[in-house]
Amino acid sequence: MKKNRNAILFAIFLSLIGALLVVGTSYAFFTDSAQGNNNIFLAGNLQVRIDQENEPGYFNISNLLPGDSGSNTITISNPGTLTLSYNIMADLTGELAEGAHPLVVTFRDTEDNPVLPENQRLLAPDEEETLTIIWQMPIEAGNEYQGKTAQMGIIVQASQRLTLASFMQ
Repeated sequence: MKKNRNAILFAIFLSLIGALLVVGTSYAFFTDSAQGNNNIFLAGNLQVRIDQENEPGYFNISNLLPGDSGSNTITISNPGTLTLSYNIMADLTGELAEGAHPLVVTFRDTEDNPVLPENQRLLAPDEEETLTIIWQMPIEAGNEYQGKTAQMGIIVQASQRLTLASFMQ
């Protein structure tokens, strides 16, 4: 009985050795490796410009009357390396910007469509867009506006715009 047991154990041992030899011979002994060096990551540059950023304002108007209006153009550009999304708005302060019939400032694109502060506009790198700034003193403005003033700032808020192309680079 002991011989049979030893014979069975020896047969199992030989089977295991045989299985290891089969598995071992099917494994490739050739190996190789490669290494890529000098990989560089460079962050993009988000930048927006107004054409007259460091110059006198777009308007210097005096002796306004109810019903007066006028316009001037402004160019928004993207000198950065990323596509940007921006919105633009007028920041009117002063007594002409208050009351029931204040001075009104709006923006329009080159196709005469209104440019609203809540609507995002896109500019690719090295692109620019010309907008028209329109101001109007309402005809309904009364005597309460005589001798009053207003100051206007132009605010352009830009943020990064993710595009499919930025993921494909």
